[in-house]
Amino acid sequence: MSRLISGALGLIAAALVPLSAFAQENPLGDCRVGEATWVGDSSWDGTARTGYYLVAVRVVCDDATLYADEVRWNADRVTATGNVLLEQRGLRVYAERIDLDRRTRLGTFHRVTGWARLADDAATRNPFGALEPDVQFAAERIDRIGPRLYQLTDGWFSTCAQPTPRWSITTTSGTITLGERLLARNAVLRVKGMPVFYTPVIYYPLGSDERSTGFLMPSYGASSAHGSAVSNAFFLVLGRSHDLTLYHTWFTKAGQSAGAEYRIVTGPGSGGQAQFTMIDQRAAARRTYTVNGSANQRLGRGFYVIGRSNYTTNQLTRQLFQQNPYEFSHREQYLGATLTGNLGRYRISAAAERRDIYSGTTFAERQGQAPVVRVAMSEAPIGRSRVYLGAAGEAAYFIRQTDISNIETDRSLARVDVAPTIRAPLSRLAFLSVTTAATFRLTHWSRSTELTEEGRTLAGSLTRQLFNVRTDIVGPVFAKIWTPSPNGYADRFKHVIEPRVSIAWLSGFDRFDDVIQIDATDQLVGNSTTITYALVNRLLARRVQAGGRGAVREILAVSVSQSRYSKPLAGAFDTQYHTATVNTFSPVQVTATTSPADGTSARFQMYIDATVRKITSYAASAAVGRDRTQLAAGWSKRQFIPGLRGYDTPESASHFLNLSVTSRSTGGRVGVSYATNVDLRQPALLQQRLVVHLNAQCCGVSFDYQTLRQGVSGSTVLPADRRFGVSLSLAGLGSFSNPFGSFGDNSGRR
Repeated sequence: MSRLISGALGLIAAALVPLSAFAQENPLGDCRVGEATWVGDSSWDGTARTGYYLVAVRVVCDDATLYADEVRWNADRVTATGNVLLEQRGLRVYAERIDLDRRTRLGTFHRVTGWARLADDAATRNPFGALEPDVQFAAERIDRIGPRLYQLTDGWFSTCAQPTPRWSITTTSGTITLGERLLARNAVLRVKGMPVFYTPVIYYPLGSDERSTGFLMPSYGASSAHGSAVSNAFFLVLGRSHDLTLYHTWFTKAGQSAGAEYRIVTGPGSGGQAQFTMIDQRAAARRTYTVNGSANQRLGRGFYVIGRSNYTTNQLTRQLFQQNPYEFSHREQYLGATLTGNLGRYRISAAAERRDIYSGTTFAERQGQAPVVRVAMSEAPIGRSRVYLGAAGEAAYFIRQTDISNIETDRSLARVDVAPTIRAPLSRLAFLSVTTAATFRLTHWSRSTELTEEGRTLAGSLTRQLFNVRTDIVGPVFAKIWTPSPNGYADRFKHVIEPRVSIAWLSGFDRFDDVIQIDATDQLVGNSTTITYALVNRLLARRVQAGGRGAVREILAVSVSQSRYSKPLAGAFDTQYHTATVNTFSPVQVTATTSPADGTSARFQMYIDATVRKITSYAASAAVGRDRTQLAAGWSKRQFIPGLRGYDTPESASHFLNLSVTSRSTGGRVGVSYATNVDLRQPALLQQRLVVHLNAQCCGVSFDYQTLRQGVSGSTVLPADRRFGVSLSLAGLGSFSNPFGSFGDNSGRR
């Protein structure tokens, strides 16, 4: 839109400057008169006279050419009449008459029609699959009332190049400030000649950088739960590096929402954004505030700070107004910031965060750290030996409260943990790798628990000393390389078999039950030995790339792994297995990944319980991306197994399928996106969303349809919902849509 109006009227302004040459004593100034018939006193001496005129005139001024049947002038005015045509690069303007004041260079174009090219650079394809369009415009009258200020009367414009444009915007009156703004009154959007949208006043930016202050056009939606919705937004440029978007959505049933988004870029790799939303639910007499944001700021010398927030005053309201499935099921709100950087071989970080986890629509648990300071010393050889020394340390205050409404559940504490490590590689063989590491770990907690007659109660501080020795063995590695017959995929394959064994021993510590569990640091079971064994198969291919050089790609990897514990309790805290239980043997983990080509990948994972020897869970995902089509799918299943702890109730079983696909035609004229989440155990369709956009030469339309199944959040029933949104796109004008989504929840930006 900015280039459209500025380009067209800017060129008209440029044309007025050559015409203003008439304001000199010679009414034609330095302009060349090409074809003309002189009528008047042939002995004219160059002084201002009246009554002189030219017939069948062609006047050339710089790169602008003016044609007219006749041109008249007197001491005050210059008038061109009869088939007036103004031509300039990228501009053609027809007018019935042009009147100019010779002194002020102000004047009027009467009954104007014309077209202008939107861009002077090489023609490029736009989102509508056509070349960058021209703009047609017309007005009963255009008055130049200032050096850069124009007044329009009964005008219209369109970027459709057809004799009868598919769409146009008409206005009874308005003002245009070149390079700044358009202010139109009684503006009507017409499609195929039919009025579809009216606004009493419209403001639009005319900056040349495609980033200017102005209103975004409205979007429309309908929801069975919230009613019809109209969403508007205003974009405000605050400077070259930051801007602000204000938006408002009105619902016929639910009330209204308002908010703002602030964005800033402070340098390469530095910047941030913050979003504030207020939702006023009229029916529920409830007002909810949400703040989301993130920031990343470089501080110099390798240090930078990262911040993030995701906070709401009412979890239920946030769920009700979401289109994004992840946000709909989100149960947390978060505030946090991290400072990190390097000083030589030392990695230093400091962080503070708070995470509140909901149970239904009320808070149930609070976690966080305020603050935590970590220092890590990277490994380096001791002298000229092959023995390496490294270390890690941490000092933190952890927030842990399982029930925010009950202060007695507060288990917050301070913890200091220091762990120097010595590592030595014991084998240099290409097919066999053996590495041994020894770590001394000193941990101090400010609080602990103790067993009393009343049960476990809080107690004083606790100190733990652990000695950990770990040996990792990879090999012997077996490999086979072969060259297949020409197949168009790869000129060489390699199959690698890698046995892996890890043995870890922890010294004794007999007060494990007294430790308040925070994370993996607190979950080390003393006086235990863990043996982890795995078999990894990898298939690699060398594929010829452009230029004839070969690139090696891992096209398939399959691994089978399991651990054995000298203490069954250690199995319950082994972070390698998310289905870990108290057992001598861990579940058998089977993992397969494949990536045969760019944009194509898949992953499968399965767990088999070592006790009952049954599969406990499956998970699979796949993604395929091509130039015009992207497909992603995910599948997971958790079994019901009677007699196996954690799997012995029907409610513990689950079975889900997620699918999303996006496809576009060549040039992007037609596009379809579909996403769904299915509960296969019920079975039930949890959510599905279909977005279709159709773009013609100079206009397009987008439809957004979504269905949500009824759900339960705590004791509150979330209603089922059907949502529909529509937005228009006009070439050269941009999208008639709020960037915060059809329903004002910002999901359209994800």
